[in-house]
Amino acid sequence: MSPITVAITSGVISMIGWGLADIFAKKGIDKVGYHKALIYIQATGLALALPFLIFQSGGIDLSIRNLLILLIFAILDVGGYLLLYKAYEIGKVSVLNPITSTWAVLAAIVSFLFFGESFTSQKVIAFILVMVGIVFTSIDFRELKDGLQTGDLSKGVPLAILVFLLYGFYIPIFDRYIGSQSWILISLVLQFLKLITSISYSKFYKKAKILIKDKSILFWLIISGLLEGGASLAITWGLSASTETSITSAISSAYPLIVVVAAYFILKEKVSKNQYLGVILITIGAILMGLL
Repeated sequence: MSPITVAITSGVISMIGWGLADIFAKKGIDKVGYHKALIYIQATGLALALPFLIFQSGGIDLSIRNLLILLIFAILDVGGYLLLYKAYEIGKVSVLNPITSTWAVLAAIVSFLFFGESFTSQKVIAFILVMVGIVFTSIDFRELKDGLQTGDLSKGVPLAILVFLLYGFYIPIFDRYIGSQSWILISLVLQFLKLITSISYSKFYKKAKILIKDKSILFWLIISGLLEGGASLAITWGLSASTETSITSAISSAYPLIVVVAAYFILKEKVSKNQYLGVILITIGAILMGLL
């Protein structure tokens, strides 16, 4: 494939995968709870990544110090997913997903402030679009009474904002940690540690039974895990095998639109006109950030 074909293909796969993964996760979360659903999605992601070991090159530092660093990353990542899935448990995916998806914009600001990356005036415009979009998406203006109150925020929005903040700082730091190490090995070790962390949280903190016997629920969670894992592998393939990074980033950043459409038809979610406008602003801002 040519570099442009790789960039477009990986971007489209990522956009569809991320766009549908949370929809199917929501169907499982509503039945078994956010923490138990995470275990099966993480396990599926690990199983999907294992065959890619044959393509790995390079190595990974498996010293105690490095494993502890990876464990910290795993705990933070699982914490982000727990917040996200808890938000999905109480709120609408079509409202919450576009907010959490804008972490890349915050990551660009963090990289500019702490790691010396450039932040152009065009990126400032993209950031403003995203911030305005988050405000419009977070609040259903039809339900405002006696001015803006905390209770007017759509359910799950505070948790979604926490996810946005967490990954906005997490990703730039993790990106610099990887360096020249094998991304495949890093992903596998991290995915394994995330699975152990998820099981520990559910088993020892929530004191919940892990086994899910309902095959229909298992189906939705496995599909979600495959879609999310596939999207992550696709974006990594696109960024590593093509020099057209902006194309891959821009196309994949459009996945909130997939979420909103799929949530309408599959989950029967309906949101207000101002929230649809917010999703469009967020998507435009995220695409611009990928192109600039």
